[in-house]
Amino acid sequence: MWFVTPFHDENGDLVTADVIRSRLGNFDKVIRCPARYGARMSQAFTSTSVSISITAEEVIQLPDIEAIVNNKRVIFTDGIGTCSRETMERIAEALRESSGPKKKSRRRGPFSAAQIRLAGNKGMLIVDHTLSDDTIFVRDSMNKFAYDYESLDVEIADVFDRPKPVFLNRPLIMILETLGVPIRSFLHLQETMITSITESAHSIELSAQLLATHGLGASFRIPSVLLGLAKLGLASPPTKDEFLARGLNYCVNHVLRCLKHRARIHVPDSWTLVGVADFHKYLREGEVFGTCSAFPLNHYLPDSDTVCVRDKDGKKKYLTGRVLVTRSPAIHPGDVQMAHAIGPPQRGSPFANEDLPNCIVFSCRG
Repeated sequence: MWFVTPFHDENGDLVTADVIRSRLGNFDKVIRCPARYGARMSQAFTSTSVSISITAEEVIQLPDIEAIVNNKRVIFTDGIGTCSRETMERIAEALRESSGPKKKSRRRGPFSAAQIRLAGNKGMLIVDHTLSDDTIFVRDSMNKFAYDYESLDVEIADVFDRPKPVFLNRPLIMILETLGVPIRSFLHLQETMITSITESAHSIELSAQLLATHGLGASFRIPSVLLGLAKLGLASPPTKDEFLARGLNYCVNHVLRCLKHRARIHVPDSWTLVGVADFHKYLREGEVFGTCSAFPLNHYLPDSDTVCVRDKDGKKKYLTGRVLVTRSPAIHPGDVQMAHAIGPPQRGSPFANEDLPNCIVFSCRG
């Protein structure tokens, strides 16, 4: 909830809560649904980073790609807009400039997908290699409320410049077990994870990997500090340093507690990618195209410039063959499906010209 004390702006006009709400946009099409009305209004208060500014004429609204499946309307491009590679590079450069000199290195880029807020639109923005100007194309499904602005800021909620690890949880395990996955598979993953946690107590490098994999200490760059100590020749965590010893012990207990109560089990050689649509209609039904800009040998350290590696040939990692795809949150057996990943793009395919790292592209057919 936001509170505001009435105040006068630089023009001398009185600004109240009612004035702020009136400036957000036109919510007439959701005004009869209080929950949706509140959600649409809160869209303007999303924690975002301002990148570039464009004019209203540079925003073009396109119809969604949809079909009737089993007498139901299915929208394949729900929330997926497009822009040119040049526009995405301008967005990346604006984010680097706004983050300051100390944080510029953390955004490695380049990225081809971003979660945006653009006036009354929200959703994903991905690169379309056929575009060459500054125009941004948004789908009808992205438009949540009407707006009347001359200049628009492209606000970024998240960018996908790196893959993220995958963790099981109780609902997902229940679904997989219902679909026939044997229990021994989960027990094997659990035992492997417990072994790695135990080994991390005796290696400062494994301790850094443990913290980074589970998202612990990143705000204070502790994984990078531990890696720096390992480079100086410190093999095991210094038990005489009470602060560091207690901190690492707390992290181990936290990971084990999540494992016990939430079944949060790390899945090696798996990645959390952002789902987008094949608006070129190249993929057949049941096919996906997925790629990682870089993938971990063991674990991924988000705030280190030294452990992010590529495959043996120095190329991107492409998903190939039979893959299991799920969504988050997973609450229904249909949220887990098998698909066929086409692997590296063939010459002449749109993906040969369209670099979509850290994305999984779903078919718009079938």
